[in-house]
Amino acid sequence: MANRVDWQNAVETAVDSRNINSIYLTGAGYVDYEFKGVARDSALGWQETVWGGDLTRSTDFVLTNIDDVDFGLVARLEISYKYMNVQDYKVLNEIAKQRVCFATYYDRQTATWVVRQEMAFTGNELAKLHTYGSKYLGELDVKIKLVATNRDRADIIGSSFTITLNANGGSDKRSVKPETGGLRWSAAFKLPTEATSSTATDGFYRSGYHLVGWNTTANGTGGAYLPNQPITIWSALTLYAQWEAN
Repeated sequence: MANRVDWQNAVETAVDSRNINSIYLTGAGYVDYEFKGVARDSALGWQETVWGGDLTRSTDFVLTNIDDVDFGLVARLEISYKYMNVQDYKVLNEIAKQRVCFATYYDRQTATWVVRQEMAFTGNELAKLHTYGSKYLGELDVKIKLVATNRDRADIIGSSFTITLNANGGSDKRSVKPETGGLRWSAAFKLPTEATSSTATDGFYRSGYHLVGWNTTANGTGGAYLPNQPITIWSALTLYAQWEAN
């Protein structure tokens, strides 16, 4: 049964009638403490800088055990207020002392609730809280961000994935095909371009046509990419060459 969302009243009824515009934090003795009317800055699927190096000052996070990972799929939440109230500020400070907490929030990209995902405060955000100190009563536009630890993604971090490039009526003339050996999760890969001739070894070729891009579907109705476009590898991917008659 699908989740039922009452957008007018901002209530999602499948999970204890929680408010879809709230973030619920568990930590420091608080269970699903509701921060009302706050903003979810981004959701799973956004490319955010991996914060592992900062977080491991006090906690062993999976990401720091992986070599050469510069970017990762990191969920990020933002607790933001035009005017921070006393009670929420006190609770936020208590939870922040532990660095790690669990967040429950509504992910509009997938139209589902994310229940108690492990999140952490970075050093920068802790410094913000400490800077506010006794001045928080007069602070406007308070924004405190949390990032996912990604420990629940340990099964895919460091894994390798194959990018399958379908010539879709053309020919793959490349002498070097770096994607066939598998590309590491979060690795960069540049999509091929059109070959300079029928005998070249530097791209894809189709007589009477020129390459205009790549697509996740053969008929070009899916996700579109440009020739020579750099992409980041998050999973296995099949792309079809898109041709246009000369």
